[in-house]
Amino acid sequence: MRKLKAIRERLKEKGRYLVSEEETKALGDLLPRLVREGFARYREGFWELTAPALPLLEERIALGKSPPPSRKEAYERLGSDKRSLPPGAEVAARGAGRGRLALGLAPAFPEEAYAVFPLEVLRSLARGLPLVLVENLEAFRRYRPEGLRILGAGGEEREHPRDFVLLYRGDGVRTRPLPWGEALRGHEGEVLLAFDLDPAGLAMAAQVAAGLPRFALVAPEASLRHALYREAMAKPEMRRRYQEQARRVDPRRFAQEPFASLWEELSRVAVAVPQERYLV
Repeated sequence: MRKLKAIRERLKEKGRYLVSEEETKALGDLLPRLVREGFARYREGFWELTAPALPLLEERIALGKSPPPSRKEAYERLGSDKRSLPPGAEVAARGAGRGRLALGLAPAFPEEAYAVFPLEVLRSLARGLPLVLVENLEAFRRYRPEGLRILGAGGEEREHPRDFVLLYRGDGVRTRPLPWGEALRGHEGEVLLAFDLDPAGLAMAAQVAAGLPRFALVAPEASLRHALYREAMAKPEMRRRYQEQARRVDPRRFAQEPFASLWEELSRVAVAVPQERYLV
């Protein structure tokens, strides 16, 4: 709240104000709203606020609430309870095409920009758009649809959509990720699951899919997939990773498409391919 008050005073004094990185964190979920209203723009690596932003700042300060958590804090808080959705759950999201517009991240935000939204707000903004859930933070930052295909539950394969909202699953090491099957069960669009190409990744995707009415898998196109398998075969650590994970998963959960075909491939090559390797 102290940082918000400082921003308010400088904006009153100057009429325009370039917000520092720390101050941007203090704005939290207010920033997308400021962008949508035309009161903030991205300029030379910083956010510039203009005087019309003052009423929104005053409104937030008057509420007397603490500012939303920083991105790092939001990641660490994602999913504090595996069995049910934690109150106030927040989601890190990026958008592509109409997804950027829906989230209020275009045109002012850079292409790679992302923001943290309360889960309910995210679901409302992304209504009807495909949601892509990725496994790790590196993939979340680098994700793009080139070279990727969508594998459907009926065994069909199709192009990756150009309009979508990308969601970060959560750390998984320091915290328990959200129960995503429950979190996205009521989504009107399709949920696309993009995970590591290994037994553990396939198992996590299957766990999320079990709670969803509409889902599909994201995987590299066949030629890229097999090139990645050959590359991984030359790395003993990728073979060990597969073997260790394969001992911990139940193959029966992969009996149906789109899991069956990928599981058959992985069983044949016996290697693991991290998600960030196919986001080139």
